[in-house]
Amino acid sequence: MQIVHHQLPALIARLKNGDQSAFAVLYQVHVEQVYAYVFSILKIRSLTDDVVQDVFLKIWSASALLDENRPLKPYLFAVARNKALNALRKLAREQQLTDSIAETAMDLSENGETGLLRKETAAIIKLAIAEMPEKRRMIYDLCHQEGHSYKQTADKLGIKYSTVNTQMVRALKHIKDYLAKSGALLFSFVIFFFI
Repeated sequence: MQIVHHQLPALIARLKNGDQSAFAVLYQVHVEQVYAYVFSILKIRSLTDDVVQDVFLKIWSASALLDENRPLKPYLFAVARNKALNALRKLAREQQLTDSIAETAMDLSENGETGLLRKETAAIIKLAIAEMPEKRRMIYDLCHQEGHSYKQTADKLGIKYSTVNTQMVRALKHIKDYLAKSGALLFSFVIFFFI
């Protein structure tokens, strides 16, 4: 649906007076663009549906504050951006909460001794990593802690793939020897899945 630019002030004036048909026209004119904009931020259809609904609910509830002499579109997109960013923040908080609950549940599912041994083994592995030469530790962190492939690590550090491979073999051997020396080798297989 298209409306002529000079019709907008009259529609906004009617909307300010609670005219539902004016709101319906403005909704039809702008909903597709607002939806596309919000979806470009969120990338989740169901969340986009909710946010777009909130945007137009905000326009309806704050219609008395609108100025018919100012264009509606910039205000509409500012509201859409703010609502989308708020939705992303909420989603991130919910994900952190979910992760925290999962971690707590995992800790609670272990008996006290196993959990303690796992934490001690993790501490020993961290000590072993700290003793590595700086370059080896950097390679280990990129590959094991950050999840980079050997090729990505080699490219990032500007070194050969074979160098990364050699350093990772040495790093893992060092950790294994360190665990054996400290008597924690028995639980090392568990810890590699959690750190």
